[in-house]
Amino acid sequence: MSTAQQGPQDSAETPEVVTIIRYPNRRLYDRSRGRYVTLREIEDTVRHGRSVIVRDSKTGEDLTRSLLTQIILERHPERMELFPLSLLHLIIRTDGVMFAFLRDSVRQALQYVEMLQRAAPFHPLLSTQEWLRTFLPESFARPGAERDTSALLARIAELERRLDELRSATQGAKKKSGKPSRPPEDTKE
Repeated sequence: MSTAQQGPQDSAETPEVVTIIRYPNRRLYDRSRGRYVTLREIEDTVRHGRSVIVRDSKTGEDLTRSLLTQIILERHPERMELFPLSLLHLIIRTDGVMFAFLRDSVRQALQYVEMLQRAAPFHPLLSTQEWLRTFLPESFARPGAERDTSALLARIAELERRLDELRSATQGAKKKSGKPSRPPEDTKE
């Protein structure tokens, strides 16, 4: 089984880090496979639970962060919505102390998520999809959810309209009967 095809269970047994060498021509060489790889293959390796380290062939500089960022920017631009514009501006504007706080907060949150992922084989609700399903309505957790969501929103709007009509009718009936409408009594003691 190739490294890109390994599942999460396999990665738990072989937690070694895959070393990728980036050459000046921007080609990426995977030492564990002994061949050149694409960004897609590196993404698949990470997606299957393995970690990668990317090094410059001449200087040995760690390029992992910039390569993983490149994968997100090029292959999944919609995921950049995770970072609101205000946060991106804040990161650029901040001094060292504020940036250190932001970095530490994000690292702590990611460590918690990583801890949950490591425990996932032992508890079925800790796998990413199952964990999300416990917090999201059923319509968001399955294909065709957009249609269901639209129908649900239309139904809510219809119910709100009917509720407004009932309120108006109730208030109109009270005015005709001459009884003053009273606010509900406070049940606090």
